[in-house]
This record gives sequence, structure tokens and C-alpha cells, in this order.
Amino acid sequence: MPLAMWLWWDGYVPTRQAQRAWTTWVGRGRRNQEVAREGALGLLEQVGYQLATPTARARFVRIITELGNGKSLTVRGRPEVLDAVRDVMEPESVFAASGIVRALGPAQTPMTVETVVGHVEALSTALGRTLDGKVDTALLERARAVHRASMTDYLAKRGILAAEAGALADLFREPTLEEQFDQAGHQLLLVIGMVLIHRRTRARPQ
Repeated sequence: MPLAMWLWWDGYVPTRQAQRAWTTWVGRGRRNQEVAREGALGLLEQVGYQLATPTARARFVRIITELGNGKSLTVRGRPEVLDAVRDVMEPESVFAASGIVRALGPAQTPMTVETVVGHVEALSTALGRTLDGKVDTALLERARAVHRASMTDYLAKRGILAAEAGALADLFREPTLEEQFDQAGHQLLLVIGMVLIHRRTRARPQ
């Protein structure tokens, strides 16, 4: 609750308190293997193709669970994640010959294999930085500003996105207050990861 209040409203929770709540929330997630597995299964339910093999599904859940439980995503490990996501989203038996790229959800923000891998990479990056004790108040405040700006844009477009989302339309429904509090940590984790990846990309020599 302190984290959600800090994320959405000014003047109620100081950033230092939010930082402590953040570290506690992430730490609990790491210690609970089932939390990471549930997240992996939820992602599989969203993106998995009906003809993906049980082996591909099991591999996907194993890899995403490990990353959600604190395992680092290395440069060498990224191709394995890419393969695991592609095997459940675009099974070779269906998509190899056609050359079709599968895109889920609204046309404005389609969810492709690369999108899902980027999502996983952002979550893993933020999780690793937090567990290393390197998420300071400046990073949290930057992530909060990005989150608020992106949410303003999202809320303005939510009706259109839901209409275009097809089978994923339920993802764009208005959450209950309880769901908003429950989702605050996951949303912040994703945004922190995106901020960190953006910084890393900008820092690379051209």
C-alpha cells in the first residue's frame, strides 16, 4: 500500500519510505518460487499459441520462472529466452514455412516475440538491480515520472486499444481498486527495467 500510494499520489509517502517498501516487496517475490512461477504461467497464457508443444511450454515456464526468481539475464542467455518465447508464440510446425510474424493485441501496440523478450528483459534487469541494492531514490522518482506519463497516454487510448485487442481485450479493462494496489509493484518493476535499458542503450558508443 505505501508503494502504490507513493506511485500515484504526492505528499502521502516520502520516497525514502517507498524505497524501503520496494526492497521489501521485491525481496518477498524472490523468496517465493511460486510467485515467479505464477507470473510465468500468466505470461504463457497470454502469448502461447494453442499448438505449442508441452516441451516448449515447460521450457518457457522454467526459464521465465528462473528469471523472475532472481537469475540474471546475460547477453549469452538472451538467445535462449528468444528461442523459448518463439517456440510458444510461433511454433515451427505452424509458422516456419509461412514466414508470418505473429502479433497479438491492438495494432497500435502489437505484442510480438521481440516485444515479449523485451518485457522479460526489463523485468529481469530491474529485479537484478534491486536485489543488488542499486535502486536509489533518484531512479525510483524517474521511474515514477515515466509511469505517470505513460499511464496518462494509455488511459486516453484504452478504449481504442481494447476494441482492437481481440482475445486480449480483457487486459485493457478498468481494474478494481484492489487490483490497482496489487499491480503497483509489477508496473513499477517493468518501468524501472525500461528506464535502465534505455540508459544502457544511450551509454553505448555509437
